[in-house]
Amino acid sequence: MSRRDLPMAPQDFYAALNLRPELPKNAHDNSMTSCANWCWRLCYQEYILARRPASPGFGLQYGRAWHKMHEVLHKSGSMSAALDVADEIIPEAIDDKYGRSRSRIKEAFIAQINYFESLDKRFEVVCVEQAAEAHCPEGAECVYQWGGCNLQHGGKADRLVRYQNKLWLIDYKTSTRKDPSFADKMVMNPQFLGYAWIYSHLMGEKVWGTIVRRTISNKSNFEPEPYINVISDGQIKQWIRNQQELQVEIKRRFEQHAFDMGGWPTNPEGCWRYGKCEYFSVCTTPDEASRLKQLAAEFVEHRHDYYAL
Repeated sequence: MSRRDLPMAPQDFYAALNLRPELPKNAHDNSMTSCANWCWRLCYQEYILARRPASPGFGLQYGRAWHKMHEVLHKSGSMSAALDVADEIIPEAIDDKYGRSRSRIKEAFIAQINYFESLDKRFEVVCVEQAAEAHCPEGAECVYQWGGCNLQHGGKADRLVRYQNKLWLIDYKTSTRKDPSFADKMVMNPQFLGYAWIYSHLMGEKVWGTIVRRTISNKSNFEPEPYINVISDGQIKQWIRNQQELQVEIKRRFEQHAFDMGGWPTNPEGCWRYGKCEYFSVCTTPDEASRLKQLAAEFVEHRHDYYAL
């Protein structure tokens, strides 16, 4: 069944299911554009139709708790308060094949804090988990290129610090296994480049790079795995070109295919990127009417807003 075989006009069918295609109210941000860069269908379902699983997967809960624990520790100075976050977010009983649990995340968190304690004392913290957006119009003064970037972009970095009079981003990652190619993946990582672009414009000086605090946590051990990624002007300029093209393409697809899921193709390689995609059963349903009904019935509306995260 194609889009033309919907039982009524597309706009009416969407309205009957309470599906409302809209672009996010804020500037394009790292989460949305990174998603679009990987899988158009996922971007459409999660950001345009704003439908998300009623209960997020455990991996997302674990990552959310990890970031919130760092934020609470910084703001309160209390390790006890930070560990309480795990009790609030992580289920008491969980059957996780990697051995992640409420007690395990607390052990891993304490180990990471102790591991980086002496280094952290050298940093001047500028901001923590602070949503921000920058607008660099054509003709503006810009820290990266003459004549401005003609770009608006937003996001929420984990932490911005000053070290030896230079600005650095700190990003927290968790994983269940080592990845020999992780360092290579950081070089043109759009998330890191996007945050560097945003905060460089807001601060009026360049962000030099990203300090990645990656922690491996599984049944056998937990191990801090730090990386440093220096960002060049050439990388930022390439990211600017990529973002300009991507944002134009998002707008084009929205204008032409707002009520047409078929206009947002899937990327089969992404279905198992972080385990089975939570939209897998929707995307593999053969006809569009059934896909839309499943999306409306099994997923809840949640409009993306990085200021509210």
